[in-house]
Amino acid sequence: MSKEKIRLLLSARDVAAALAIINIVKIAQNDPRYEINVVASDPAFTILRKEILVVHFFANTPIDPWGKADNDVLLHNAGKLIDEVDPHAILVGLSGPSPGIDEALLAKAGNRPTYAIQDFWGDVNLELGKPASTYFVIDEEASQITHSKTSTQTIVTGSVKHVGYNALDVLQLRGETRASLGIGPEKKLIGFFGQPLWAFDNYEEILLKLGASANRVYDEKMLIFKPSPIETPIQHKKAIKLLSAGGGKFFVNTLFPVESTLAACDIVINCCSTCGLDQIMLNGLAPYPIGMVVYLLPEPLMNSWYRPRNGFNFLPKVLQEVGLWVKDLNSLDEFLVTAGEVEKKQSSWLKACKLTQVSTKAGDIILNTIANDLS
Repeated sequence: MSKEKIRLLLSARDVAAALAIINIVKIAQNDPRYEINVVASDPAFTILRKEILVVHFFANTPIDPWGKADNDVLLHNAGKLIDEVDPHAILVGLSGPSPGIDEALLAKAGNRPTYAIQDFWGDVNLELGKPASTYFVIDEEASQITHSKTSTQTIVTGSVKHVGYNALDVLQLRGETRASLGIGPEKKLIGFFGQPLWAFDNYEEILLKLGASANRVYDEKMLIFKPSPIETPIQHKKAIKLLSAGGGKFFVNTLFPVESTLAACDIVINCCSTCGLDQIMLNGLAPYPIGMVVYLLPEPLMNSWYRPRNGFNFLPKVLQEVGLWVKDLNSLDEFLVTAGEVEKKQSSWLKACKLTQVSTKAGDIILNTIANDLS
């Protein structure tokens, strides 16, 4: 290319994608090589417009990621957007499991180079038939899994989503949130982070047994439920009913950002949400262990949701080493006890510390890669 600025079109639909794109935009805004254009659908749009001066809304239905969008309309609108912006390159987050603006832009990009940021190992959405030219991935395992699905290039950057975590004061987040909740240091805060998995095998059973197990295992505890931003209010109420059925008192938290809630928790429980990696990163940035992540991913849910969604039947190595994986709900009590043990939390924290020592240059790697490809 000549000295003309690189017109870069960036997009996001899902929450994790938005948090990664934010970190790239903040760097690119001050990079004289680039002219940036940002487009997003909800829920990403709501997040991005709070952080970025100009972000354009792209209507994309359905918001429910498990629903079926009108792909013809989606592709038409993406093609129209590309004609208007005429970008030299396109950088997207990844939507899932249904296609969104990200996959539509990849499909309509023509001969333009396209790039995608993974927020989970091997995440490649091929619903609209065309992968990105290059995937920026978390680690070598993510690269290997990606290559098992597509032959396109991968570049290891570390977790782009977590670049901004280096500026967080984790202990301050923890202290302020627990104080707001009225939780003293002597009490355990157990958090369950919901996902929109209501249509899949044994998700309701997971909630029911978790509430009962947490109530059996721990005294002097507080139980908090952080719903997914794309779950409905009716689903929130249903989750609380199931979690509370065993005698515990789970309450909904929609007031605090996810990082504040994660930092406040002593045990973070989820099926397999990206918030698990968020907790690991926060834990590794703290000067001492603050919590432990537990993945509730038994075989029925593995078979009905996780394996079809991701294409493999295991948790990535990092998540297995730093967190706990409950494969059988009958052993849940045992795992919750282990998650609260000082020695286990210490060993998990030491491993998490190594993860947070990854390069903070992920944004520079991405922008330099795009510029070099276009030179």
